[in-house]
Amino acid sequence: MFYKVEYQKRAHQEVEKIFRVLLPEQGLAVREEQIRLCHEMLDTLLGERIALCDAGVGIGKTYAYLYSMLTGRGNPLEQRPVVVSTSSIALQKAIVTEYIPFLSRVLLEQGMIQSPLRAVVRKGKEHFVCDNRLEQRIEAIRHKQKNAA
Repeated sequence: MFYKVEYQKRAHQEVEKIFRVLLPEQGLAVREEQIRLCHEMLDTLLGERIALCDAGVGIGKTYAYLYSMLTGRGNPLEQRPVVVSTSSIALQKAIVTEYIPFLSRVLLEQGMIQSPLRAVVRKGKEHFVCDNRLEQRIEAIRHKQKNAA
């Protein structure tokens, strides 16, 4: 129990350092709502509970949930995957190509992580088509003299 309380305290201190010092040093603004959201999600994850968080446009939700997931997975030695469900393909791409590489770089430079963060998009072939459905579609049009492409 002592370990959990100490880890939770340290994780919240890291949230403060990330959002009040490190990210602003990289040109990002300090956003109080973002910091509160990250703390709330962190408490939820550490308490192994579920939370529904409503956050407005522009408060920095993405960094808040990404960082809370990094620190809120309980035992820092565990390498458990995290699943993020987004509302758009554009956000999926931004998380993988911008948000995670940026956060990874900052955390690596500070020695807060030892290896780069990794992420993959796991949503069918090119977002919507799986091999089985594609084969069914090709078979359906094969004899109709239509352009298969």
